[in-house]
Amino acid sequence: DNTKNKEHVLNELSEEELADWDYTKISALGFVNAMFVPHFDATGTNGMKRSEHAEDMLKKDPSTLAIGVENDAALVIVGNEALAVSGDGKATCHVVVTCQESGEIKTSALCSKSNPVPVTTLLGCKQ
Repeated sequence: DNTKNKEHVLNELSEEELADWDYTKISALGFVNAMFVPHFDATGTNGMKRSEHAEDMLKKDPSTLAIGVENDAALVIVGNEALAVSGDGKATCHVVVTCQESGEIKTSALCSKSNPVPVTTLLGCKQ
């Protein structure tokens, strides 16, 4: 369970190791061409918000689309439809893109359970 894993990691790492690390971009299943950012609303033990780190990564590679998934939320893709499902009624998912004209990072909340978006629209939301 995740609580035991978290405690195990916290017990094995020094204070310095807990504070001095970066997120990394890795390959996943590959059926969605986007960078997923789990726990988008959380802050790591290094003190950096995951949402801010995702923005930093997009600045390095503006062609990347990111989907941030908050704690207590899930991104559900069925066929060609994507939607955010909330476990607490508040949590959601976010689409994070780099505006091609200004270079500004833009974030918008993804649809709720009652309003799915076509995956092709979601992935085509680069501005």
